Amino acid sequence: MRTSLAPPATPRSTLVGVRAWVHRHRIVSYVVLAYALSWSWWIPLALHGSRTAPGQGWPTHLPGLLGPALAAVIVTALADGRAGLRELTARALRWRIRWRWYVLLIATVAMLGLAPLIATLRGDPLPTAPEYLTYSGLAVLPALPTLLIVLLVNGFGEELGWRGFLADDLLRRHGMLSSALMVTPIWVLWHVPTFWVVETYRSVNQTLLLAFDGTEYFSSHTIHCPNCSTRHHANGSVTYCHTALTPVLVKPGLDKVIPLAPEFVRPQDGAEKQDCELNAAQRWLADCGGDYSPLGVTLLGDDLYCHEPFCRDALNRGFNFILVCKPASHPIVSEWVEFLDRGGAVHTVVRRRWTGQRREIDTYRYAQAIPLRDGDDALLVNWCELTTTDERGNVLYHNTFVTNLALDDRKVLEIVAAGRC
Repeated sequence: MRTSLAPPATPRSTLVGVRAWVHRHRIVSYVVLAYALSWSWWIPLALHGSRTAPGQGWPTHLPGLLGPALAAVIVTALADGRAGLRELTARALRWRIRWRWYVLLIATVAMLGLAPLIATLRGDPLPTAPEYLTYSGLAVLPALPTLLIVLLVNGFGEELGWRGFLADDLLRRHGMLSSALMVTPIWVLWHVPTFWVVETYRSVNQTLLLAFDGTEYFSSHTIHCPNCSTRHHANGSVTYCHTALTPVLVKPGLDKVIPLAPEFVRPQDGAEKQDCELNAAQRWLADCGGDYSPLGVTLLGDDLYCHEPFCRDALNRGFNFILVCKPASHPIVSEWVEFLDRGGAVHTVVRRRWTGQRREIDTYRYAQAIPLRDGDDALLVNWCELTTTDERGNVLYHNTFVTNLALDDRKVLEIVAAGRC
Protein backbone atom coordinates (compact mmCIF):
# COMPACT_ATOMS: atom_id res chain seq x y z
CA MET A 1 0.00 0.00 0.00
CA ARG A 2 1.42 3.35 -1.01
CA THR A 3 1.20 6.18 1.54
CA SER A 4 1.45 9.81 0.46
CA LEU A 5 3.31 12.11 2.83
CA ALA A 6 3.10 15.92 2.90
CA PRO A 7 6.39 17.56 1.97
CA PRO A 8 8.24 18.93 5.00
CA ALA A 9 7.78 22.60 5.72
CA THR A 10 10.67 24.81 4.68
CA PRO A 11 11.59 28.19 6.14
CA ARG A 12 10.41 29.80 2.90
CA SER A 13 7.01 28.10 2.99
CA THR A 14 6.62 29.03 6.67
CA LEU A 15 7.37 32.68 5.88
CA VAL A 16 4.86 32.60 3.04
CA GLY A 17 2.27 31.20 5.42
CA VAL A 18 2.98 33.90 8.02
CA ARG A 19 2.73 36.62 5.38
CA ALA A 20 -0.56 35.26 4.14
CA TRP A 21 -1.99 35.13 7.67
CA VAL A 22 -0.80 38.67 8.46
CA HIS A 23 -2.23 39.93 5.16
CA ARG A 24 -5.64 38.47 6.05
CA HIS A 25 -5.49 39.76 9.65
CA ARG A 26 -3.65 43.06 9.32
CA ILE A 27 -5.35 44.91 12.14
CA VAL A 28 -5.20 42.05 14.66
CA SER A 29 -1.53 41.45 13.79
CA TYR A 30 -0.70 45.12 14.22
CA VAL A 31 -2.47 45.57 17.57
CA VAL A 32 -0.98 42.40 19.10
CA LEU A 33 2.52 43.28 17.92
CA ALA A 34 2.30 46.94 19.05
CA TYR A 35 1.20 45.84 22.51
CA ALA A 36 3.87 43.13 22.68
CA LEU A 37 6.72 45.45 21.70
CA SER A 38 5.70 48.29 24.07
CA TRP A 39 4.55 46.23 27.03
CA SER A 40 7.67 44.04 26.92
CA TRP A 41 9.58 47.20 27.89
CA TRP A 42 7.08 48.82 30.29
CA ILE A 43 5.85 45.82 32.30
CA PRO A 44 9.33 44.76 33.54
CA LEU A 45 9.94 48.36 34.64
CA ALA A 46 6.62 48.39 36.50
CA LEU A 47 7.25 45.01 38.16
CA HIS A 48 10.70 46.19 39.23
CA GLY A 49 9.18 49.32 40.77
CA SER A 50 11.13 51.63 38.46
CA ARG A 51 9.75 55.14 37.94
CA THR A 52 10.69 57.63 35.26
CA ALA A 53 11.09 61.29 36.21
CA PRO A 54 11.63 64.52 34.25
CA GLY A 55 15.27 65.21 33.50
CA GLN A 56 16.43 61.68 34.35
CA GLY A 57 17.64 59.44 31.52
CA TRP A 58 17.23 56.18 33.42
CA PRO A 59 14.93 54.45 34.01
CA THR A 60 13.10 55.51 30.88
CA HIS A 61 9.83 54.53 29.21
CA LEU A 62 10.75 56.06 25.85
CA PRO A 63 11.76 52.86 23.97
CA GLY A 64 8.27 51.47 24.60
CA LEU A 65 6.76 54.44 22.75
CA LEU A 66 8.36 53.15 19.54
CA GLY A 67 6.23 49.99 19.63
CA PRO A 68 3.40 51.27 17.38
CA ALA A 69 5.82 52.48 14.68
CA LEU A 70 7.86 49.26 14.72
CA ALA A 71 4.68 47.19 14.57
CA ALA A 72 3.42 49.21 11.60
CA VAL A 73 6.70 48.68 9.71
CA ILE A 74 6.85 44.94 10.46
CA VAL A 75 3.21 44.23 9.59
CA THR A 76 3.42 46.34 6.42
CA ALA A 77 6.61 44.54 5.34
CA LEU A 78 5.04 41.11 5.88
CA ALA A 79 1.68 41.94 4.32
CA ASP A 80 2.59 44.29 1.49
CA GLY A 81 6.35 43.96 0.97
CA ARG A 82 8.57 46.75 -0.27
CA ALA A 83 5.77 48.49 -2.13
CA GLY A 84 3.79 48.78 1.09
CA LEU A 85 6.78 50.17 2.98
CA ARG A 86 7.36 52.79 0.25
CA GLU A 87 3.72 53.79 0.44
CA LEU A 88 3.78 53.99 4.26
CA THR A 89 6.93 56.15 4.15
CA ALA A 90 5.42 58.42 1.50
CA ARG A 91 2.32 59.01 3.63
CA ALA A 92 4.44 59.75 6.71
CA LEU A 93 6.53 62.35 4.84
CA ARG A 94 3.74 63.85 2.70
CA TRP A 95 3.59 67.63 3.01
CA ARG A 96 1.50 68.59 -0.02
CA ILE A 97 -1.94 68.54 1.56
CA ARG A 98 -5.01 70.79 1.40
CA TRP A 99 -4.52 74.26 2.81
CA ARG A 100 -7.24 73.78 5.44
CA TRP A 101 -5.10 71.15 7.18
CA TYR A 102 -2.25 73.66 7.46
CA VAL A 103 -4.68 76.17 8.92
CA LEU A 104 -5.73 73.57 11.50
CA LEU A 105 -2.08 72.79 12.27
CA ILE A 106 -1.14 76.44 12.72
CA ALA A 107 -4.24 77.07 14.84
CA THR A 108 -3.32 74.14 17.09
CA VAL A 109 0.20 75.47 17.60
CA ALA A 110 -1.20 78.95 18.22
CA MET A 111 -3.51 77.59 20.90
CA LEU A 112 -0.46 76.29 22.75
CA GLY A 113 0.59 79.90 23.11
CA LEU A 114 -2.59 80.67 25.03
CA ALA A 115 -1.26 78.94 28.15
CA PRO A 116 1.72 81.30 28.72
CA LEU A 117 -0.45 84.25 27.65
CA ILE A 118 -3.11 83.44 30.26
CA ALA A 119 -0.42 82.80 32.88
CA THR A 120 1.12 86.21 32.11
CA LEU A 121 -2.25 87.96 32.43
CA ARG A 122 -2.87 86.18 35.73
CA GLY A 123 0.57 87.10 37.01
CA ASP A 124 1.62 83.47 37.37
CA PRO A 125 5.31 82.63 36.88
CA LEU A 126 6.28 81.17 33.53
CA PRO A 127 8.49 78.08 33.30
CA THR A 128 12.10 78.74 32.49
CA ALA A 129 13.56 77.56 29.18
CA PRO A 130 15.19 74.48 30.80
CA GLU A 131 11.84 73.58 32.38
CA TYR A 132 10.15 73.74 28.98
CA LEU A 133 12.73 71.28 27.68
CA THR A 134 12.61 68.87 30.63
CA TYR A 135 11.02 65.61 29.52
CA SER A 136 10.08 62.56 31.55
CA GLY A 137 12.50 59.67 31.01
CA LEU A 138 14.99 61.87 29.14
CA ALA A 139 18.20 63.36 30.51
CA VAL A 140 18.60 67.13 30.36
CA LEU A 141 19.95 67.91 26.88
CA PRO A 142 20.29 71.01 24.70
CA ALA A 143 17.15 72.20 22.94
CA LEU A 144 17.76 70.70 19.49
CA PRO A 145 18.52 67.10 20.59
CA THR A 146 15.57 67.20 22.99
CA LEU A 147 13.15 68.34 20.28
CA LEU A 148 14.47 65.77 17.79
CA ILE A 149 14.11 62.90 20.29
CA VAL A 150 10.58 63.97 21.22
CA LEU A 151 9.65 64.27 17.54
CA LEU A 152 11.09 60.83 16.78
CA VAL A 153 9.65 59.00 19.80
CA ASN A 154 6.33 60.71 20.44
CA GLY A 155 5.75 61.98 16.92
CA PHE A 156 6.76 59.16 14.61
CA GLY A 157 6.93 56.49 17.32
CA GLU A 158 3.23 56.69 18.08
CA GLU A 159 1.57 58.40 15.13
CA LEU A 160 3.18 56.31 12.39
CA GLY A 161 1.40 53.34 13.96
CA TRP A 162 -1.90 54.66 15.29
CA ARG A 163 -2.59 57.27 12.61
CA GLY A 164 -0.44 56.11 9.73
CA PHE A 165 -1.33 52.42 9.86
CA LEU A 166 -4.29 51.52 12.09
CA ALA A 167 -6.53 54.52 11.44
CA ASP A 168 -5.83 54.49 7.69
CA ASP A 169 -6.63 50.77 7.44
CA LEU A 170 -9.90 51.25 9.30
CA LEU A 171 -10.86 54.30 7.23
CA ARG A 172 -10.75 52.16 4.09
CA ARG A 173 -13.63 50.09 5.49
CA HIS A 174 -15.41 52.39 7.96
CA GLY A 175 -16.35 56.01 8.39
CA MET A 176 -14.32 58.55 10.36
CA LEU A 177 -16.47 58.33 13.51
CA SER A 178 -16.51 54.54 13.57
CA SER A 179 -12.76 54.38 13.00
CA ALA A 180 -12.11 56.87 15.81
CA LEU A 181 -14.33 54.90 18.20
CA MET A 182 -12.39 51.72 17.41
CA VAL A 183 -8.91 53.26 17.68
CA THR A 184 -9.56 55.14 20.93
CA PRO A 185 -10.01 52.18 23.35
CA ILE A 186 -7.06 50.35 21.77
CA TRP A 187 -4.87 53.44 22.18
CA VAL A 188 -6.03 54.07 25.78
CA LEU A 189 -5.48 50.47 26.92
CA TRP A 190 -2.01 50.48 25.33
CA HIS A 191 -0.98 53.24 27.80
CA VAL A 192 -2.08 51.38 30.95
CA PRO A 193 1.37 50.07 32.03
CA THR A 194 2.77 53.60 31.91
CA PHE A 195 0.54 54.55 34.86
CA TRP A 196 2.90 52.43 37.00
CA VAL A 197 6.06 53.71 35.31
CA VAL A 198 5.73 57.42 34.47
CA GLU A 199 5.56 59.65 37.53
CA THR A 200 2.55 61.95 37.30
CA TYR A 201 1.73 62.53 40.98
CA ARG A 202 5.03 64.04 42.08
CA SER A 203 5.44 67.66 43.02
CA VAL A 204 8.10 69.65 44.94
CA ASN A 205 11.62 68.35 44.19
CA GLN A 206 9.98 65.40 42.39
CA THR A 207 8.65 64.03 45.69
CA LEU A 208 5.26 62.65 46.60
CA LEU A 209 3.25 64.86 48.95
CA LEU A 210 1.83 62.92 51.89
CA ALA A 211 -0.62 64.94 53.99
CA PHE A 212 -1.39 64.03 57.61
CA ASP A 213 -4.77 64.99 59.06
CA GLY A 214 -7.05 63.60 61.73
CA THR A 215 -10.74 63.00 61.30
CA GLU A 216 -13.37 62.29 63.95
CA TYR A 217 -15.68 59.50 62.81
CA PHE A 218 -17.71 59.00 66.01
CA SER A 219 -18.90 61.37 68.72
CA SER A 220 -21.45 61.03 71.54
CA HIS A 221 -22.24 62.39 75.00
CA THR A 222 -23.65 59.08 76.19
CA ILE A 223 -22.42 56.14 74.13
CA HIS A 224 -18.82 55.19 74.77
CA CYS A 225 -16.36 52.31 75.04
CA PRO A 226 -12.94 51.71 76.64
CA ASN A 227 -11.19 52.82 73.43
CA CYS A 228 -12.95 56.21 73.28
CA SER A 229 -11.05 59.48 73.58
CA THR A 230 -12.71 61.99 75.91
CA ARG A 231 -13.13 65.76 76.04
CA HIS A 232 -14.24 67.28 79.34
CA HIS A 233 -16.18 70.55 79.03
CA ALA A 234 -16.52 73.44 81.47
CA ASN A 235 -20.18 72.63 82.12
CA GLY A 236 -19.21 69.18 83.36
CA SER A 237 -20.32 67.26 80.27
CA VAL A 238 -18.07 64.75 78.51
CA THR A 239 -17.76 64.05 74.81
CA TYR A 240 -16.71 60.55 73.81
CA CYS A 241 -15.17 60.19 70.36
CA HIS A 242 -13.13 58.06 67.99
CA THR A 243 -10.52 59.68 65.76
CA ALA A 244 -8.26 58.36 63.02
CA LEU A 245 -5.17 59.73 61.34
CA THR A 246 -5.86 59.58 57.59
CA PRO A 247 -2.70 59.95 55.46
CA VAL A 248 -3.35 60.78 51.80
CA LEU A 249 -1.18 61.51 48.77
CA VAL A 250 -2.03 64.89 47.28
CA LYS A 251 -0.85 67.20 44.52
CA PRO A 252 -1.51 70.93 44.06
CA GLY A 253 -4.15 71.53 41.42
CA LEU A 254 -5.64 68.03 41.62
CA ASP A 255 -8.96 67.40 43.36
CA LYS A 256 -8.28 63.66 43.77
CA VAL A 257 -6.25 62.09 46.58
CA ILE A 258 -4.81 58.62 47.13
CA PRO A 259 -5.70 57.34 50.63
CA LEU A 260 -3.17 55.29 52.56
CA ALA A 261 -3.51 53.03 55.59
CA PRO A 262 -4.95 54.96 58.59
CA GLU A 263 -3.71 54.95 62.16
CA PHE A 264 -6.36 55.04 64.91
CA VAL A 265 -6.17 57.28 67.95
CA ARG A 266 -6.83 54.95 70.89
CA PRO A 267 -5.45 54.14 74.36
CA GLN A 268 -1.97 52.62 74.24
CA ASP A 269 -0.78 49.92 76.60
CA GLY A 270 1.14 51.38 79.54
CA ALA A 271 0.40 55.01 78.62
CA GLU A 272 -0.87 57.30 81.35
CA LYS A 273 -1.91 60.14 79.07
CA GLN A 274 -4.67 60.02 76.49
CA ASP A 275 -3.60 59.17 72.93
CA CYS A 276 -3.54 61.97 70.36
CA GLU A 277 -3.22 62.64 66.64
CA LEU A 278 0.48 63.52 66.86
CA ASN A 279 1.29 60.23 68.59
CA ALA A 280 -0.72 58.38 65.94
CA ALA A 281 1.37 60.09 63.24
CA GLN A 282 4.61 59.00 64.90
CA ARG A 283 3.32 55.42 65.13
CA TRP A 284 2.40 55.56 61.46
CA LEU A 285 5.93 56.67 60.58
CA ALA A 286 7.36 53.83 62.65
CA ASP A 287 5.05 51.18 61.16
CA CYS A 288 4.64 52.33 57.55
CA GLY A 289 7.39 54.88 56.97
CA GLY A 290 9.85 52.29 55.72
CA ASP A 291 7.50 51.42 52.86
CA TYR A 292 7.18 55.00 51.61
CA SER A 293 10.37 56.92 52.41
CA PRO A 294 12.37 55.15 49.61
CA LEU A 295 9.85 56.59 47.12
CA GLY A 296 10.84 60.16 47.99
CA VAL A 297 8.10 61.70 50.14
CA THR A 298 7.46 65.13 51.62
CA LEU A 299 5.17 65.20 54.66
CA LEU A 300 2.49 67.89 54.96
CA GLY A 301 0.65 68.83 58.14
CA ASP A 302 -0.87 71.66 60.13
CA ASP A 303 0.68 73.45 63.10
CA LEU A 304 0.03 70.42 65.33
CA TYR A 305 2.93 68.58 63.67
CA CYS A 306 5.34 71.52 63.68
CA HIS A 307 7.38 70.37 66.68
CA GLU A 308 11.04 69.41 66.73
CA PRO A 309 10.65 65.78 67.90
CA PHE A 310 8.26 65.01 65.04
CA CYS A 311 10.40 66.88 62.49
CA ARG A 312 13.58 65.11 63.57
CA ASP A 313 11.81 61.75 63.51
CA ALA A 314 10.62 62.46 59.95
CA LEU A 315 14.11 63.47 58.80
CA ASN A 316 15.74 60.44 60.43
CA ARG A 317 13.31 58.19 58.54
CA GLY A 318 14.15 59.78 55.19
CA PHE A 319 11.18 62.16 54.82
CA ASN A 320 11.08 65.84 53.95
CA PHE A 321 8.44 68.08 55.52
CA ILE A 322 6.40 71.22 54.83
CA LEU A 323 4.39 72.16 57.92
CA VAL A 324 2.17 75.04 58.92
CA CYS A 325 3.98 77.16 61.54
CA LYS A 326 1.70 79.62 63.35
CA PRO A 327 3.45 82.62 64.94
CA ALA A 328 1.43 82.28 68.14
CA SER A 329 2.70 78.77 68.82
CA HIS A 330 6.26 79.41 67.62
CA PRO A 331 7.38 82.76 69.07
CA ILE A 332 11.08 81.92 68.62
CA VAL A 333 10.56 81.54 64.87
CA SER A 334 8.71 84.88 64.74
CA GLU A 335 11.50 86.62 66.67
CA TRP A 336 14.13 85.27 64.30
CA VAL A 337 12.12 86.35 61.25
CA GLU A 338 11.87 89.89 62.63
CA PHE A 339 15.60 89.92 63.39
CA LEU A 340 16.53 88.66 59.90
CA ASP A 341 14.10 91.07 58.27
CA ARG A 342 15.84 94.02 59.90
CA GLY A 343 19.10 92.78 58.44
CA GLY A 344 17.64 92.32 54.94
CA ALA A 345 17.87 88.52 55.04
CA VAL A 346 14.14 87.96 54.45
CA HIS A 347 13.45 87.79 50.72
CA THR A 348 10.20 88.94 49.10
CA VAL A 349 8.51 87.76 45.91
CA VAL A 350 5.33 89.41 44.59
CA ARG A 351 3.00 87.87 42.04
CA ARG A 352 -0.15 89.46 40.63
CA ARG A 353 -2.87 87.31 39.10
CA TRP A 354 -6.35 87.62 37.68
CA THR A 355 -8.90 85.19 39.10
CA GLY A 356 -11.59 85.91 36.50
CA GLN A 357 -13.41 88.21 38.91
CA ARG A 358 -10.71 90.32 40.52
CA ARG A 359 -6.99 90.90 40.61
CA GLU A 360 -5.19 89.41 43.60
CA ILE A 361 -1.67 90.03 44.84
CA ASP A 362 0.38 87.19 46.37
CA THR A 363 3.28 88.35 48.52
CA TYR A 364 5.75 85.61 49.45
CA ARG A 365 8.46 86.08 52.07
CA TYR A 366 11.10 83.53 53.00
CA ALA A 367 14.23 83.09 55.07
CA GLN A 368 16.72 80.28 55.59
CA ALA A 369 18.13 78.51 58.65
CA ILE A 370 15.82 79.60 61.46
CA PRO A 371 15.79 77.62 64.76
CA LEU A 372 12.49 75.92 65.45
CA ARG A 373 12.88 76.45 69.20
CA ASP A 374 15.20 78.13 71.68
CA GLY A 375 18.59 76.50 72.32
CA ASP A 376 21.92 76.01 70.57
CA ASP A 377 20.99 72.49 69.46
CA ALA A 378 17.64 73.49 67.94
CA LEU A 379 16.66 72.13 64.53
CA LEU A 380 17.20 74.71 61.78
CA VAL A 381 14.36 75.07 59.29
CA ASN A 382 13.54 77.30 56.34
CA TRP A 383 10.59 79.64 56.82
CA CYS A 384 8.14 81.04 54.26
CA GLU A 385 4.94 83.08 54.30
CA LEU A 386 2.14 83.88 51.88
CA THR A 387 -0.16 86.88 52.18
CA THR A 388 -2.84 87.30 49.51
CA THR A 389 -4.58 90.67 49.21
CA ASP A 390 -6.93 92.38 46.79
CA GLU A 391 -6.06 95.66 45.09
CA ARG A 392 -7.44 97.58 48.08
CA GLY A 393 -5.08 95.82 50.46
CA ASN A 394 -7.68 93.63 52.12
CA VAL A 395 -6.08 90.39 53.34
CA LEU A 396 -7.74 87.38 51.72
CA TYR A 397 -5.33 84.68 52.92
CA HIS A 398 -2.33 84.43 55.21
CA ASN A 399 -0.26 81.50 56.40
CA THR A 400 3.29 80.60 57.34
CA PHE A 401 5.20 77.36 56.82
CA VAL A 402 8.51 75.76 57.72
CA THR A 403 10.37 73.15 55.68
CA ASN A 404 13.70 71.39 55.44
CA LEU A 405 13.73 72.04 51.67
CA ALA A 406 15.86 74.84 50.25
CA LEU A 407 14.05 78.01 49.22
CA ASP A 408 14.58 80.48 46.41
CA ASP A 409 12.40 82.91 44.45
CA ARG A 410 10.86 80.12 42.37
CA LYS A 411 10.88 77.26 44.86
CA VAL A 412 8.98 79.23 47.49
CA LEU A 413 5.91 79.30 45.22
CA GLU A 414 5.95 75.51 44.84
CA ILE A 415 6.47 74.88 48.55
CA VAL A 416 3.65 77.20 49.61
CA ALA A 417 1.32 75.61 47.05
CA ALA A 418 2.20 72.20 48.47
CA GLY A 419 1.76 73.36 52.06
CA ARG A 420 -1.75 74.59 51.26
CA CYS A 421 -2.92 71.18 50.04
